[in-house]
Amino acid sequence: MLFLKPKIMKDLSKNIVETIKKEKIIPVPKWHFLLKNYVVWGLFLISSVIGGIAFSIILLQLSDIDWEIVRRTHSGAGEWLMIIAPYFWIIILILFIGIACHNFRHTSKGYKSGTFLILGTSVLVSLIAGSIVFATGISRNIETLGNAIPYFREIHSPRMRFWMQENRGLMAGVIEELLQDEIRLRNLRDKLWNIDIRDAELIDIPRLELKQRIGILGEKIDNTHFKAHEIRPWQKQMMRNFILEKSERNNS
Repeated sequence: MLFLKPKIMKDLSKNIVETIKKEKIIPVPKWHFLLKNYVVWGLFLISSVIGGIAFSIILLQLSDIDWEIVRRTHSGAGEWLMIIAPYFWIIILILFIGIACHNFRHTSKGYKSGTFLILGTSVLVSLIAGSIVFATGISRNIETLGNAIPYFREIHSPRMRFWMQENRGLMAGVIEELLQDEIRLRNLRDKLWNIDIRDAELIDIPRLELKQRIGILGEKIDNTHFKAHEIRPWQKQMMRNFILEKSERNNS
C-alpha cells in the first residue's frame, strides 16, 4: 500500500489538472480571499462601533434621569420603567451586536469559534467602544442631533417622554415670555402653555430667563394652563454646572 500511494496521488493530481482544463476552471486569486476577509472584519468593527454608540447613549440617558423625581411621580418600578427605559437604543444595541456576531463568524478564523466566544467578543467590543464614546462626551452630541428631529426625539429619548406627562404634573420646554406671576412656555411638542409660577420653588436655578429650558413639577389646570410647584433645569448637566459655579463663587 505504501508503494501504491505516490502513484495514486499522481493519478489524482493528473485527474484534477485534466478536469480544470476540461471545465475551463479559472482559479480564484488569493487577493479575493484577503479582500473578503478584510471586508468582513471591517463590517464586524463597524457593527461593534454602532453598538458601542448605542450603549454610550443608553449610559447617557440613564445618567440624565433624576431618580428622585421618578420615585415621586411614579408609584412602581414597572410603571416608571415603561417611561424611562431607552428602548430604541437597547434594540439598536442588540441588533448591531447580532450583526457583529454574524460578521465575526464569517472571518477566516471566526468559523472555528464557539457561539459564546463570538457573542462575548462582540458584546465586549461594543461595551468598550460605548464607554469610550460616553467618556469623551460624543454621545451628548449624538443625542442632541437626535433631539433636533421632531418625531424621532420622542422615540429615542426617555427624558423627553418622561417630561411630556402633563396629566402627571410633569412638563418641560423653553420660556417664551416672562410675566410677574406667569410664564409662557413652549413645551417639547411645540405647544404654548401659560404657567402659574406664584408658588413655584426654583430648584438649582438662580432665576428664570427668556429662552431658558426648564422642567416643571406641578399640576395641569386645563389644556393651556399649568400650575408650577417646582422648576428645575432641563438637564442634570446644567444643574451640576450651576452647583459648581455657585461653589466656586463661595470659595473665592
